[in-house]
Amino acid sequence: MAQPDPLLEVLVDLTNDTETGEIGITVSAHGTLVTGTLVPSHVYARGVKDVLRTASNFTDPSQEGYDALFRHMEEQVRAKRDARQANVDAEDGEEFTPPKYIHLKNAVAVFGTGIPEGANNWWRARLESIDTWAIGSMSNKQSPVIDSQ
Repeated sequence: MAQPDPLLEVLVDLTNDTETGEIGITVSAHGTLVTGTLVPSHVYARGVKDVLRTASNFTDPSQEGYDALFRHMEEQVRAKRDARQANVDAEDGEEFTPPKYIHLKNAVAVFGTGIPEGANNWWRARLESIDTWAIGSMSNKQSPVIDSQ
């Protein structure tokens, strides 16, 4: 497997260290172009949990496992982030452990010449599967014109 881009690892790590940090990003994963908003992993876990809760009948005891799974994931990620921040604050010099996954919200795969629109699409991929990436997400909204004069 290819090694993840170290700059992308740092960007994902910095985003994971925030409570609600977000940044538009476009990535190519094994030839598929995906555009969306990079979010912290705990935001991803909460978002997927909310989608599953909406799509499923969580009053049915057989569906409670989904809610518990993503709630647990969200809590673990927050605890890890808080522990690492405590180590940084105490200047313990903890070695950088790169993240393994990238998490996007409002993610859409881009095919052909059209730029699709989407909302509430949560996407997760291993960082080592990202071939290329760019800051900024694609959309049908016109970008502001910058006068270079």
